[in-house]
Amino acid sequence: ARPGTVDYMRSKIKNVVYYMVESRSFDNVCGWLYEKGAAGINFIGSDEPYNGASTDNYNYDGDEKVHVSQFMDGKLSDQYDLIDQIQDPFHNNSDSLVQMFTDPGGYAKRTTPNMGGFVKNNANHEVMLSYNSRVQLPILNGLAENYAISDAWYSSVPGGTDINRAFSVTGSAMNQLFTWEGGNAYEYWPDFPHRQSIWKVLYSNGIKDFKLYNAMEWLGYPFTYHLYLKGEIPSVDKNEKEFVDTLDNFLVEAKNGTLPAFSFLEPIWISPDNTTSYHPGVDIVPGEIALNQIWEAIKSGPQWENTLFVITFSKPGGMYDHAIPPYATKAWPNDCVNNFHYDIMGPRVPAIMVSPWIQKNTVFRSGDKIPFDSTSFAATLLKWFGIPKAKWALGDRMDQAPTFENIIQLENARKDAPELIPPYDKSHPAPNESS
Repeated sequence: ARPGTVDYMRSKIKNVVYYMVESRSFDNVCGWLYEKGAAGINFIGSDEPYNGASTDNYNYDGDEKVHVSQFMDGKLSDQYDLIDQIQDPFHNNSDSLVQMFTDPGGYAKRTTPNMGGFVKNNANHEVMLSYNSRVQLPILNGLAENYAISDAWYSSVPGGTDINRAFSVTGSAMNQLFTWEGGNAYEYWPDFPHRQSIWKVLYSNGIKDFKLYNAMEWLGYPFTYHLYLKGEIPSVDKNEKEFVDTLDNFLVEAKNGTLPAFSFLEPIWISPDNTTSYHPGVDIVPGEIALNQIWEAIKSGPQWENTLFVITFSKPGGMYDHAIPPYATKAWPNDCVNNFHYDIMGPRVPAIMVSPWIQKNTVFRSGDKIPFDSTSFAATLLKWFGIPKAKWALGDRMDQAPTFENIIQLENARKDAPELIPPYDKSHPAPNESS
């Protein structure tokens, strides 16, 4: 088992924790982590400079150039809240294609996206804002800096949450183009046949050591389990409490060292004052506080040395990113809705890997013509579990997804897990400022 191989990863990693939050582009939240040409970076896959944000990038609003900038000049203050997007930017499939192609027929003609339509589509300059990575989002970026981040990880498809999350756990959008997280479509979804998830693949191959932890129910149901697992495995549905738990219990189990081999975490999706999903339109500080709580629980527990903690985002959420998404392999040959063929990735999202077996200041890329997207997580997970590809049956995108086991390359586990301090703002003052 040589460092950087899947055998080596299996020998060091016994627990994988996956936390997918919401609706932020790479430029928006991690674009300023490293300056271009920064020294001391451990590159994996290629040694090109960190592909971060730049104030040279812009969109047009009529004849006016709207450049990328930092929210509130990149500063923290107790005079305002960390809310860069007052409203949720448009981000369904048609909006995302308009943002990527200023030519309305660009996708149909298979031209190269120019990423010039974000301001025009939203009629709002806020989509060009970004956070000062290290100062305003020190938990997300502190973990990225101390461990690993990919600057070439794309959302799986231009569009919303449900279809991107579906790619991450089923390998496709299940031939859906829009969200179905409400009404009868959501309530009765588990009652009708649909494509299997990674949990079904695991269970079918004798692996039952997994749990889904939800922070809240969505319309009366645990969201991920309801949309992507329920109805697939009768014995799991019959014993739901063995496989579906709360995020509060995850924190306890992490500290006690009783986590399963694979933990899937959900954020608080929506709340008047403490949404933890990083979703635009609300204060982002609670998301940082919640991420830090998860980090503290993992690193303080006895399983930390053998854990890989993966943090990523479902989609860019209509916020600007300058990197051009590539055309991609269709998940299933006949998938097509409204002349969209699921054959192009969406804009980049952050993907952060945390483990004591990862070198500090790592930036990783696939090193192949196919870049990472969320199917890369599922493909790596199944490969780590030792399930042959012939037994996946999760579509062509998943079959071809590059994997990232080569980030596990240190010969000795690190002992320097950092203590990070969440940001503050008007609604969430720093501890020494609170009454």
